[in-house]
Amino acid sequence: MPGWAILMNFLRRQAYSIAARAWVRPWLNWVFALSLDTRNKLLYGPSAPLYAERIWINPKQIEQVITGIDSYSGRVVSAWPPKNARKAKALRSTTQVASCVSHWLHGVPWKETAGYQRQLKLLENNGICWDADCFSEHDVADKYRALDEIYGEARRMVRLKTREELDVAAFREHGTFLVHGGPRGKCYLGGHGYHRFSIALVLGLPLVPAQLGCVYKKAIPYLKHLRHNSAPQSELPQSPP
Repeated sequence: MPGWAILMNFLRRQAYSIAARAWVRPWLNWVFALSLDTRNKLLYGPSAPLYAERIWINPKQIEQVITGIDSYSGRVVSAWPPKNARKAKALRSTTQVASCVSHWLHGVPWKETAGYQRQLKLLENNGICWDADCFSEHDVADKYRALDEIYGEARRMVRLKTREELDVAAFREHGTFLVHGGPRGKCYLGGHGYHRFSIALVLGLPLVPAQLGCVYKKAIPYLKHLRHNSAPQSELPQSPP
């Protein structure tokens, strides 16, 4: 693809993204939430899931990832796995999580991780990394440098911030990683937000905010355990010196 075409595609993408954040997306979130929340309450009662609802999860209790259903936030499904979902895979086998663990836990430089190399490969093949809006290796390096800053802040605070703390205009917990609720209340990570989730996993944070994904109908009663943001004192990691 010619350089000018790549640039025009990027500018259109950015213009849409800015407009969506400023006006379109907030209204769509409210409209969609009103519709879905009302339907869920009527069908499943007061404990029904909400669109983009904030839940609190222990990262160490999540062992698998399910992709293909990232638009299912707050939806109740009668079959598991849900329609359109890809086969569940081991959490630590994903490139992003494995790269984060290698870097933050074992000290492997970002440039030597599979995630970093994947970004460079996308640049080589397409001229841009659409998922990270990176045009060059310098952009990729900046992205990973920013991740280190987020990790450092979380380490100092001994917690992850909620979406409301990060953006006062945020709608509930929309924009962070999704966690789906399966049979017997088992939690599955959704298809994005791996880096933020990995920060919590590596730091050993016992309870972090997440966006509720889809919920298996018979697992609705388990939601009450995910709606509380308190962890036993014995599980809280010590703040670093």
